[in-house]
Amino acid sequence: MRLAKYYDALAKEYDKAYSFEKLKWMREVENTIISKEIKKEFFVLDVGCGSGEQLKRLNNAVGLDISIEMAKIAYNKITVEILQSINQKTLRGVNDK
Repeated sequence: MRLAKYYDALAKEYDKAYSFEKLKWMREVENTIISKEIKKEFFVLDVGCGSGEQLKRLNNAVGLDISIEMAKIAYNKITVEILQSINQKTLRGVNDK
C-alpha cells in the first residue's frame, strides 16, 4: 500500500500542483471527451477518481480511489457518491453533506 500512502500524503496539495497553466490542455482534453463520449444517462465508474475533478462534470457516477485522503477531497467537491462500498467510519472527518 505504498502507493496509497504516497497519494494520501500528496492529497492536500494535489489540485494546486496540477492546476498550473502547463496542464490546462489536459483538463480541456478530459472535458472534451466527457462532453462528446459520455451521455447524460450513462452510469460511470471513475476508477482512480483522485480529487474528483472529472466527477464534477458527470451526472451519474461513482468514484473509487486507492487513497482515502484523495477520496475525502473528491467527496467534498461533488454531489455524486464516492466510495459507495466503504462504510461511513472510513470517511470520518469528511464534511457532512
